[in-house]
Amino acid sequence: MTYSNLVGLYVDLDNKTDFYWNFYVAAALALVGWILARESTLQRPVKTGLTLGLAFFWLMNYTALAGTYDLMEACLNEMQLASDRPAGLHAQLREHVPLGRSLLVMIHLVVDALLVALLWRHKPASA
Repeated sequence: MTYSNLVGLYVDLDNKTDFYWNFYVAAALALVGWILARESTLQRPVKTGLTLGLAFFWLMNYTALAGTYDLMEACLNEMQLASDRPAGLHAQLREHVPLGRSLLVMIHLVVDALLVALLWRHKPASA
């Protein structure tokens, strides 16, 4: 691949991560809004089903994000090999890689745990 193709691929991958994060945030906000707007308490089987469904969604989202970040890193490595300048665009992009895997795991664990706690502990005002 040419350097130009690699830059285009990197931009496409970056757009993918934006989509995955936007989808995750939208789903989390929709869940919070739905839980807070409910006028009755959810029964245990419903909460269990929702928790399992959410865990599956979060796992798929994490897997997609982690895979895309790995591809972005590989793309940056290829850009470095294809470049004749050590401080090219790839060096600047490497400084702005969105997240490391450990931060990705931490964000998912904290937010997901808070959402599950809200799901299981929220008591509607009218209940």
